Amino acid sequence: MFKYVNQLRLPVRHHLRLFSNTKCAIQTKPVLTLLEEEKDFFDILKRVVRDNNLNSTIRVAGGWVRDRLMGRPSKYDIDLAVDNLTGVQFMKEMNDWMAHQGSSTYKFSIIALNPEKSKHLETGKGSFLFK
Repeated sequence: MFKYVNQLRLPVRHHLRLFSNTKCAIQTKPVLTLLEEEKDFFDILKRVVRDNNLNSTIRVAGGWVRDRLMGRPSKYDIDLAVDNLTGVQFMKEMNDWMAHQGSSTYKFSIIALNPEKSKHLETGKGSFLFK
């Protein structure tokens, strides 16, 4: 299950040099404060998983995580990994859920498999418009 409150806590390993030849690793969990649009998006993901009984774990990956941890503005290009569905399967579930909610702010498409161009996975792509 995708979990968040109003902040994401992500493990990051920092190294401190105690002496000239010694390193000590300290585990810290920086806090990433979510914008309202990001909270809304992650809430939608949670509701899709819950309402469709998907029993899925969704992980956020890619440049959005990097940029937000570094304090940079997000381009709202959020990559997701789902543990028990393909991207296309999850996007279809999400599309059906959004239609059931009466939402017209969501667009869904499929990026086809194309091994000749090193595209070895069919991918689901969705676009949201937040007001």
